[in-house]
Amino acid sequence: MILIQDPLYADLKWASIPIGEIMQVLESASRHGVKVLLDIHAFPGGSSDGTYNGIWPLQPEFWNTGLDAGGGPIYRENFRTIFQNLISWAEGLYDLPDPSHAEGLGGLSAMNEPAHLMGIPAARCSDGSWGIASYQEVLDTLAFAVSDFERSSLPRRGVKLYMNVIETMFPTTMTSDQIYGSIGDWWRSVTTEGEREAWAVLDIHHYFAWDGGCNTCLQDFVENGVIVQAGFDQMQQCSSGWYSTIRGNLALGSDDLLATSEFIASSNSDTYESCASGKALPSSPRNFERYRNEVLRYQVEDAKAAGIDLYFWTWMIPYNDNYQNEWSLDDALS
Repeated sequence: MILIQDPLYADLKWASIPIGEIMQVLESASRHGVKVLLDIHAFPGGSSDGTYNGIWPLQPEFWNTGLDAGGGPIYRENFRTIFQNLISWAEGLYDLPDPSHAEGLGGLSAMNEPAHLMGIPAARCSDGSWGIASYQEVLDTLAFAVSDFERSSLPRRGVKLYMNVIETMFPTTMTSDQIYGSIGDWWRSVTTEGEREAWAVLDIHHYFAWDGGCNTCLQDFVENGVIVQAGFDQMQQCSSGWYSTIRGNLALGSDDLLATSEFIASSNSDTYESCASGKALPSSPRNFERYRNEVLRYQVEDAKAAGIDLYFWTWMIPYNDNYQNEWSLDDALS
């Protein structure tokens, strides 16, 4: 591991992941017949807000870096440089004597949850502090990833581009229909039908734990220490309602590639309010594990029926037992 200086925060360093370990993951994936999605989860200075932006609790600064010599925003050049380097590295896997590393690669994600929480300034950051004023500036930047990926050799090798877009970068004055409509309009404008059916994957994370209409189990559906059937029905309706309608809300074709590369088995963002956690207060329902398993199963089945590729977040949480039951797939499957 090497500590890398953040260019925008003098007192902050990043812990890098050694390339050798990534190569081991790719080789192991190939050996077991699975594919790996490599996700650039955080950018220098922080390209989103929240605890997983790499610079928390500091202010995100990736989008606030000034102009280049030509008068364009430097963040675009930074974004392209970082993603182009990842593309070049991935292409180099196909020149190695051992083909297993390339065989384990399934896709690249250009930026995780870009400008997350920018549209909700009351959450922490104030208006104008991001360095950008509109979600359109983010979308215009992400579009470079599509063109750069298309020019590479990766599409013809079966590697996919996962373009993650998150609703929280849009202003709260927009309705859900308007947000998804804007995302879909943009995605169709920067990709062709053939690309969307072959390698360009639109990726929308979804966590029911933050959906206030779906996480009322502990208050409404626990009787005598047990979650009643109505509590299960509520989560099943929430799951089918989102997965069955998201493609239409985005106005994507039936063969367009669509993914949810982050979902969990939690019913509430607060562990102590979640029926599925086993940590609910004042006491957890006795059938919390069955509930957790059903919440997981509903989403898997509904996503499959809707033609949506799913990735659970995350594989393992070895230390924090508050989150293991709902956020660790290793624990959920054990």
